[in-house]
Amino acid sequence: MIDRFGSKTGPGARCLKQVDRWALRSLPTIPYEFAEWTQSKVGIDCHGAADHNFYSTPHRLAGTRVDVRPTAQTVEILHHGRCVASHIRLYGRGFYQTDPNHRPDPNAHSVGLEVLGGHRGRSLGALRRGSDALSLGAASSSESRSLKTTRLR
Repeated sequence: MIDRFGSKTGPGARCLKQVDRWALRSLPTIPYEFAEWTQSKVGIDCHGAADHNFYSTPHRLAGTRVDVRPTAQTVEILHHGRCVASHIRLYGRGFYQTDPNHRPDPNAHSVGLEVLGGHRGRSLGALRRGSDALSLGAASSSESRSLKTTRLR
């Protein structure tokens, strides 16, 4: 018999508890986190876009397509299913978050064609603009290796 509040009483309730008890589990300790997957192309400045903001990726991925998984707290960047970068999510528009470890080695002796992913079709002016964007908000090797967030206007 079902009372007016919807709870079952009687032999049916006991049978239901016995049959379904094995399927009842406690709730997970980590709550579900909503994420909306997108794709982005990593630019010559080693940044991929997510929600109108830009997050750094390892320099070897310049020019490639990556999967971006933004959640409420973080942005994960995956390449071929493997997480290559994780950043704290930025809110707003036009912000850059750069991990200094993602930038190419400043002691490389080449002009930057190989270091920045082999973009041989780029002009030297485009390379210079790309390296300027790389150095924006970046720490030198002697400074701390913490993440930098900048906004270009």
